[in-house]
Amino acid sequence: MNSQRILTINALDILALSSFAFAQPLFDLLSKNAGFFVARKSEPLDILLFVLGLCFVPPLLIVLFEITTSALWLKFQESLSCCLRRPHQEMKIIPPSEGGAGGCPVVNVALETRGTPPCDPLDRGDFHRKIHAVIIACLVATILLPPLKRIGVVPGKVWIVLALLSGIAFSAAWLRLRTVRSFLVFLSPAALLFPVLFVFSSPIHKLLFGTENSNIAYPKINATAPLVMVVFDEFPLASLLDETRQIDPKLYPNFAALSRSATWYRNATAVSEGTLNAVPTIVDGLFPRPALQLLPNAKDHPHTLFTLLGGSYRLNVVENNTRLCPEPLCGSSKTFLIQRMRELWSDLSVLFLYILLPSEFTTRLPDITQSWKDFKTDQVKRLQPKNPLIAYDQLTDWKDRPGVFRQFVESIQPSPKPALHFLHILLPHAPWEYLPSGKKHTSYHTEIMRGAIGPNDKGKDPTQWTSDRWAVIQAYQRHLLQVGLVDHLVGYLLEHLKHVGLYDRSLVVITADHGASFRPNESRRTPSRTNYADIMAIPLFIKAPYQIEGGADDHNVETIDILPTIADILKIGLPWKIDGRSALNQSLPEKAKKIIIIESGQKLVFDSPMDSKYDTVIQKLELFGLGNKTDGLFKVGPQAELVGRLVAELPPAEDLGTECDIDGDSYFNNVDPSSPILVTNITGRILRPHQVAHEPLHLAVAVNGTISAMTETYIAGNDERFSALVPESAFHPGHNEVDAFAASNSNGRLALEKLRTIRIPEYRWGNVLYFGAGGNAALYQAEGWGIPEKSLTWIDGKRARLVLPTSTPHSPVTLRMLLCAFVPPGKVSRQKVRVLVNHQVVDEWLITNRNLHERSLIIPKQLFADSPEAVITFETPEAVSPASVGAGSDIRELSIAVAWIALDK
Repeated sequence: MNSQRILTINALDILALSSFAFAQPLFDLLSKNAGFFVARKSEPLDILLFVLGLCFVPPLLIVLFEITTSALWLKFQESLSCCLRRPHQEMKIIPPSEGGAGGCPVVNVALETRGTPPCDPLDRGDFHRKIHAVIIACLVATILLPPLKRIGVVPGKVWIVLALLSGIAFSAAWLRLRTVRSFLVFLSPAALLFPVLFVFSSPIHKLLFGTENSNIAYPKINATAPLVMVVFDEFPLASLLDETRQIDPKLYPNFAALSRSATWYRNATAVSEGTLNAVPTIVDGLFPRPALQLLPNAKDHPHTLFTLLGGSYRLNVVENNTRLCPEPLCGSSKTFLIQRMRELWSDLSVLFLYILLPSEFTTRLPDITQSWKDFKTDQVKRLQPKNPLIAYDQLTDWKDRPGVFRQFVESIQPSPKPALHFLHILLPHAPWEYLPSGKKHTSYHTEIMRGAIGPNDKGKDPTQWTSDRWAVIQAYQRHLLQVGLVDHLVGYLLEHLKHVGLYDRSLVVITADHGASFRPNESRRTPSRTNYADIMAIPLFIKAPYQIEGGADDHNVETIDILPTIADILKIGLPWKIDGRSALNQSLPEKAKKIIIIESGQKLVFDSPMDSKYDTVIQKLELFGLGNKTDGLFKVGPQAELVGRLVAELPPAEDLGTECDIDGDSYFNNVDPSSPILVTNITGRILRPHQVAHEPLHLAVAVNGTISAMTETYIAGNDERFSALVPESAFHPGHNEVDAFAASNSNGRLALEKLRTIRIPEYRWGNVLYFGAGGNAALYQAEGWGIPEKSLTWIDGKRARLVLPTSTPHSPVTLRMLLCAFVPPGKVSRQKVRVLVNHQVVDEWLITNRNLHERSLIIPKQLFADSPEAVITFETPEAVSPASVGAGSDIRELSIAVAWIALDK
């Protein structure tokens, strides 16, 4: 068989196997989740390039690898064989000749230099065959690992070994059996079959071949009242209620005030548990139709609130995850193809690793359960881009969510033409990272979704809670605090409307797409016969123009009724048929049932009124108490009655030698309450001297001598850890003492064992702090630093701090640092850096060098007087995200990156 034919057959083998290893799993996943492309606003060309690339780029790269590896290896073998051809001398005896002395024959001896005989020709075909066999083994192992890991039973490492052994066995069969080799060639058409099925048997074909109708006939209406509509996300009604079934006025005063001036539909429920179906039902008045595989875009939902008002109203619309407002009405930002494809393939690589690897190997991968895109970007610390053109494109990027809300509110201004102001905001949706004040209580590295199953190998709902009751309670606590932020934002919206003179004459609608449940062993999002009320019951407030008095209305209202109610208030006749009906229409008998259609297509029906939601309120109050308690949501956990007491009031327990290593404890050495991050979520590691089986420790976390939170420990990997959320009021500016105590109850008497705190080491003058991965700078970093990279760390945001416990110097100190700036050519010309030491400005730099270079400054010794720490602050007011200037998909706000810092006396 000639080499060309062998190469062709090998390429067909690789094409077949790579189709099953790479293309089929991703095609299968994305065909069921077309929202992946809708959320990132992929164009037909993007999807076409994705399909072709997934089918043919991996096999092409593997074939090139095989050819290159074979050629290089054979060249090496030939070079090696040449080196072995050492020249040597041989003795050659020439036949004797006559005429020697004494008549004897003469024997002539000569030395002849020769090389070694040529080596045997190398078997090129045999070596190429072995390389191909190795590739086949790897591809077969890749194909088998995903189904094997779903069996469970044994650890993931075992399945990886079994997959590799199976791949080797198949490869051996390929080497020996012609039928196996023929079988692989027979499978090669799968490379064409899989993309055809992906495109034509899923909703993807509508994205590829469908076009949005740009000639929509918008009905002419006479309404003139401005419409302000906010759709929150993952917001259960029970979170707002107190023991009287009213809005809790202490915890959520702005919602309570709104319920008195607007109509509060207390029996309102969602008809879908997933955003991609739930939001469309709000704006089109139709039940979800999962069987039709509708996409959350304007083409599949042509008749909506946006098209109803589009002919007469100015539209100010911010969507998340959906594309329901037609582009002719709402416009859209365009990004470069290369940037879109880079982001697409980046996210696909994360998805594929989740598909391939057993779950114990995916713990360090980015979370994919909260977002449709930008998986590799830090999902906790995301900041607002500067480019106003991408305001419409704020899709599931967990930037500064309160900032997105405020920016939307500030865009609401009086105009000659009536306007629709619509916002779908991912609040109080997880991740729960905000305090009611809007400050983040969690640093980027802190675990914030403990207790959820998450991505797994067994096909379980990733939003399902585990049996860890305390983890679920802590998640619920963080959710309720984030609801406090939502209340604050609603107050900001209403105050703004009054300030600009729009509140009285506007129609204001505030609601949510669906709720959430916090029950151990139950799903957070998927409704069941026990948690359905948590997920279905949502807030719905509607204030009509010039409405003065409000109150609770317990009629059966569903989210499909919101659009016809809006139309009724604005006196607009809907020109198309819908499933919902106006909540104001009392001529029809009240609906006796409530319906929710889940994403799988299952239809659940429940009686109305849904009073079971009040059972959740009772459970919430049993956990957290009433809102009028001064300790609010923080007096929870084991021995919760200790919260608020002084440590000195309680007797000490025996010291058992237990140690506590608090995460990022340098932060508490110099707390700045004005920072946008106030780390009140205190986490750490517990080290016990002797322990056989894990029995959770009950911990009291004290700040400045007062017990501010109670918690219990849990096992994460090989560590025993804890997490406790304390109130903002526990901290004061500057140095704060944070300690952990083990609470025990002996003979009915509570006592506290003070744990030995592992303190960060004192910084010694002259020591170098390295900021790369594994460097020692992380010990001293407070807020504002990104995730360490190989040799440096970027400042993420407009300020970053180092807190260095150290001795007071008796002479000036030189600060030296190696850094570079984010100044992409043609996009950003400079970065301004202001350096402060113990809150005093020392110097200001204008940095234009994108390469690593050294900078230094002199710090007067008096700046260190009367302070046990040296607080180094870098303010970077011109920080900008690469995404906002067209320099990549990264939406962190970048300014400078630091490789090392040293302070010398």
